[in-house]
Amino acid sequence: MKKLKKVTVFLLASVVAILIAASMPVGHAQATESNAPLKATDLGGLNLNGYCHQKYYISTWSTKRDGYAYLSYNSPYGWKCSVRTYYLDQTWSESLGMDLNEACRMQKGSGAYAGLTGNKDPYSWHCFR
Repeated sequence: MKKLKKVTVFLLASVVAILIAASMPVGHAQATESNAPLKATDLGGLNLNGYCHQKYYISTWSTKRDGYAYLSYNSPYGWKCSVRTYYLDQTWSESLGMDLNEACRMQKGSGAYAGLTGNKDPYSWHCFR
């Protein structure tokens, strides 16, 4: 009976993980290169850890999930969110792409979009409007 309970919990956790993963964006960082109009206002840099946390954080009685930013390869498009999920006694991690335009809207408000201020520098993402 104990083994059946563990198998049931594992299957349930797998289904939850599939449903969560299916609802999340996949890929690499997406945004616009520095082809912003000259009259655009530079709203400042992005808090990529804050974006991952705000987008993926969940805390309930049975599930806890959080994310942080990391550079998967040395390119402006190499940013990803590492998301760790704890469900009952199960733990798993996922690497998910970022939408930097969404990050700008979340942090700087409606109409904000991401652009590079430095040539091929992964740390040069800023928001503009």
